[in-house]
This record gives sequence, structure tokens and C-alpha cells, in this order.
Amino acid sequence: MRYEVAGNGCWNWLGATDDGYGTIIINGKRIMAHRVSYQLFVGRILGRQSIHHTCHNRDCINPEHLQMLPTNSHAQLHSSNRRKETCKHGHPFDEANTYVGRDKKGRLYRRCRACHAQREREHQRTLRVRKL
Repeated sequence: MRYEVAGNGCWNWLGATDDGYGTIIINGKRIMAHRVSYQLFVGRILGRQSIHHTCHNRDCINPEHLQMLPTNSHAQLHSSNRRKETCKHGHPFDEANTYVGRDKKGRLYRRCRACHAQREREHQRTLRVRKL
């Protein structure tokens, strides 16, 4: 495996890349270089687990910068909504105002408590009007 060590400790892949990720061909099959590095230096990748770059450098193959995560958790880390600090109505996504749950497929989601409470009040108001 060809790489160079950067000042930040990353092992930057020097071979072929695809969308910024190092790739290597083994037995005629193209495999992501960081996954090969993880398997060589850390251990087997279980099931359909993802390998996360804790350094956020796609071509890094340093096993100390790689972490095995369930695919849904990995996707959650990288989703654009995860970076949002407020909901679409401007309420903060902080510990007191954020509910974190799992959907039927086990994927994580978060919900603004203030917005949920407002929707619930409107729903109850609608039910009272229907009864009249």
C-alpha cells in the first residue's frame, strides 16, 4: 500500500482514487483503500458496516483515523441536517429542545420539541372544532 505521512498524522493514499477515496484492485475487484487498511491493521469489518474517517480526509488510510460504524449512524454523521443548529422555525437544536429517536428502520432522527408542541396544540384545537 503506497501512502505518504502528512503532518497531521494522515496516511495519504498515493494510488488511484474515486471521488477522493483511495482505491485498490484485489483479485480483479476494486476496493476502497481505507477499508483494506482497516482490515489489515484493525480487524474484520462486520456485515455492512461503514468505515468513518475521524480526520475527515477521504484519502487517509491511517487505521488510527478509521472507525467502524453502523451504516445508518455513519450517514447521520454526514447528513446536512446534522449540521443545522436550528430548526426551520429558528428554534435551537440544543439538549433541552431536541428529541432524538429512531424510525421503523432503526435510523436516527431528531425533532424540535417546540415545533412538535405547537403542532400538537394545533391538532388538539382542530379536534375540538370538529366536535362542535
